Amino acid sequence: MHFPAEWHATNREAQLAAAQLASGINALRCANHAQKGYYVQAFFGLSIGFERLAKLIIIADYATKNNGNFPNNGYLKGFGHEIKTLLKKCNEISLERRGGEDYCEAPNSIISNNIIESVNQFGIISRYYNLDLLSGGRAATMPEPIKFWWDKVGKPILLKHYSERQRKNNEALATQINSLIGDQSIIIHHTENEEIMTDFGRLIPHEGETKIVQKYGCFYTLQIIRWLSYLINELVRVGAYEKRIEALLGIDEPFAIFINDDTFFKKKRKWLPLTGGGL
Repeated sequence: MHFPAEWHATNREAQLAAAQLASGINALRCANHAQKGYYVQAFFGLSIGFERLAKLIIIADYATKNNGNFPNNGYLKGFGHEIKTLLKKCNEISLERRGGEDYCEAPNSIISNNIIESVNQFGIISRYYNLDLLSGGRAATMPEPIKFWWDKVGKPILLKHYSERQRKNNEALATQINSLIGDQSIIIHHTENEEIMTDFGRLIPHEGETKIVQKYGCFYTLQIIRWLSYLINELVRVGAYEKRIEALLGIDEPFAIFINDDTFFKKKRKWLPLTGGGL
């Protein structure tokens, strides 16, 4: 059985986008003040994954409206690389095709919007922040991406999800450990905001905050991915099965694992969409 080159291209693109999104979520779940490289890995994966999935959605929508023909290169270039612009277009497509259905609208909370802004800035220019800071490049004029994430995503998450009970427990543990070995320890760590931490009284509460930001940073990001996954699923239903556009067949499959409820998102720690499941 022969499949055209266009089918291979769309399916490669779908697998790439899903793999990058999964990689970004997995890294985000590990990111912390002592391993900041995970933040950058997460931002790379998410910025690439969102851009490629959004463009795949735009292409599929165009094909279903134009007898299976795909847009020319100029059409796609018109959207550029700005994720906010691409997701705005996806929201228009989603409301047109899925209006009134579950997850038809893009998530629109402060946290969700700041996630998109963070990934958007990184994808456009701030991915070069470190090198440009050293060399005087343009990216150094942008907010440092990890600090921006912590301030705009992490802090709102803590306000909403970090309970007073959790805070008091972490502070009590910090006091206990400090009293036992504080005088015998030397600690030099820096928060995501580059603030220095020199004792357990500061370190342990921050680690408690980090666990909350890791969990809910992934959770709100997955809600955005879920919205897009429902949309690509609908485009395949219409394009591949109703309009018989062969090149769209199967491009929704790598994203099937993201079509799940909030409880699943909060519990799942490892994402392997290309195998149809995970650990």
